[in-house]
Amino acid sequence: MTTQQMGRVIHTGQVVVDLTMNIDHIPQPSTEIFADGYGLEVGGGFNVMYAVRQMGIIAEYAGGLGVGPLADIARERLVREKIVASGYRDTTMDTGICVAMTDRNAERTFVSTRGAELNTPLDAYDDIRLGVGDVVYMTGYSLVDEAPKAALLRLIERLRTHTVKQSADSDEKPTIVFDPSTMVADIDRDTLETVASVHPIWSLNARESRIVAGTLGVEIDETDDASQLALSLSETVDAPVIVRQGGKGAFVAAGGRVETIAPHAVDAIDTNGAGDTHCGVVCAMLARGSELNEAVRVANVAAALSVTRRGPATCPSLVELTAALSS
Repeated sequence: MTTQQMGRVIHTGQVVVDLTMNIDHIPQPSTEIFADGYGLEVGGGFNVMYAVRQMGIIAEYAGGLGVGPLADIARERLVREKIVASGYRDTTMDTGICVAMTDRNAERTFVSTRGAELNTPLDAYDDIRLGVGDVVYMTGYSLVDEAPKAALLRLIERLRTHTVKQSADSDEKPTIVFDPSTMVADIDRDTLETVASVHPIWSLNARESRIVAGTLGVEIDETDDASQLALSLSETVDAPVIVRQGGKGAFVAAGGRVETIAPHAVDAIDTNGAGDTHCGVVCAMLARGSELNEAVRVANVAAALSVTRRGPATCPSLVELTAALSS
């Protein structure tokens, strides 16, 4: 793995607490089933930052935490994983919770509440200072509710003209990774175009890529495969696009070309958090100085290994990942 320069990953999203349940199937309305097992885990944006830490990179949480039992659980886990919590503290409410149900086919269904992490002050990200190699991670979850949306758009406006000093005579634009998330259908075109104005690296799955394409008015055919969709999106947003394909690998489109990044074959038992693992490892590898295709290659293996374990934050360690990559 490349280790040229070591930046940080700054996460502008939301940390919540996940109540995870293993179930046979999603129950029909007015019926009840029993879960085979459950857990109480810190999730949401934590999953991405956990993956970053597993890669040995500094992770900074610029989002919010509340007050109450759920916030205490979240705060303790951030401390345990040595994640820097630099964001705001909301003293009016607790951190939110997400019920994450995984069925016998390893597919996930979520029901979430809104908590302190979405009660975002407008100036929440004003104190973010970027250095050489730093990566800013943004999520579509921040663009659905008005308060976090306003705060993130304010940061985007700042990043539009922001540069990072690389040397005495060289400045570069900051590296931004944007994951539209499962909430992508609720993000309007103007907002997506505002995000596109800072040319982030887009990371999304096949379903999300079709939704983004539709919202942005990209002309696609229903028969277009994910590689063509990645290329069309990349040309539209004028930025690199990663389309994650789960067990089929990923496509990376940039500069008018699309590359297939091979999958890592495993038997999945729980896909909860796999996309977060992939995004976190991509961010971490970019902070290490890797090229994008190499970052996605490593992330494919990390995400594959993560789905062989139960839970939302199951990114393998750097040692495990290095062994898998060399086998």
